[in-house]
Amino acid sequence: SATGSEGKRVTLVFGTSDFADLLVNWALSAVRAHVHWFVLVAMDRKALSLLCGDKSKDGISSAVANTCDHVVLLPRVAQSLVTITKLNVIGERQRFGVAVLNAGFSVLHADADAIFLKDPSHLLSEGDVVASRIWGKPQSVVKQWGAGLCTGFYYLRSIAAVRTAAAIVRDARDGDWDAFAFNSLC
Repeated sequence: SATGSEGKRVTLVFGTSDFADLLVNWALSAVRAHVHWFVLVAMDRKALSLLCGDKSKDGISSAVANTCDHVVLLPRVAQSLVTITKLNVIGERQRFGVAVLNAGFSVLHADADAIFLKDPSHLLSEGDVVASRIWGKPQSVVKQWGAGLCTGFYYLRSIAAVRTAAAIVRDARDGDWDAFAFNSLC
């Protein structure tokens, strides 16, 4: 994690084994941009193995020095409480993110294809919720605000109001994707 004027901060990048190459690419770009305050969240045991396995047997984990220093297996997967599927991936990602937020860390979420070319820290001081924009949906939000919050890159400062909003989204998703649920709070 990093400590800035806003306190402790961490970037969370999630992926299953299908996305292991993207996770490594993301990590390489982040390190080149001098961003070391990130965690690659392996969402299945195979991803953990690919990212932290025997470096003599696979080319993926050897691509990033000390990859394992930045990798964690999603706790509910580690405890065999859940297997990640297309239906629960977003909810499990949110569950973990809210737990990290509640632990006092501000969370920057980046999709594995949201590559950092430089340290984004300067962007994070502008608000308690900072996000990239999505133009097309949800239509009700786009009509009212001109754009919606995109959850491919967003920052949540660990303050009471943001923690409450994040918990509401986590609990009220009802199968919706996280951007739609978060935008629906507007």
